[in-house]
Amino acid sequence: MPRRALAVPMSDPAVMPKTGLITDTWTDFFMELTKVIAAAPQRLIVSEALNLGASVGVTTPAVGLHGPGLYRITFYLRIVRPATVSSSVLVNLQWTDKGVNVTLPFPALTLNLTRGITTGTALARADSANSLGYSTTYSSVGAQNMQYDLISFYELVN
Repeated sequence: MPRRALAVPMSDPAVMPKTGLITDTWTDFFMELTKVIAAAPQRLIVSEALNLGASVGVTTPAVGLHGPGLYRITFYLRIVRPATVSSSVLVNLQWTDKGVNVTLPFPALTLNLTRGITTGTALARADSANSLGYSTTYSSVGAQNMQYDLISFYELVN
């Protein structure tokens, strides 16, 4: 169930005049605000791999010691140097769910231009943050090989 927006009690005084203590209305507001912040996704790490010119094996960025939970993985890939003739790069997101290694492949990017981008997001129920990762499958044809940047973003959702 989505949370409703918190109403800031602007018309209520923040402190009691005689004691200088915070009022109950503002205490309640800050208590509710703390709950909203605690429920928000927590960014773990942003991983940047730049000027890649080959396939990348399974890579698990150091996202910290977080246990089982729901994680959001987002990636952004852009061609930074096209191949002379043609190229293709495919991103796989990986994690471990209840002891099973899971792979989610995304469609290959075949637009062999510097404006060629692909992006994707997945929700992953993972045994731990340390099982989150990615790999790529790459091909390039021509004298000049294609190069790409891959940025991945990891969040703990729940």
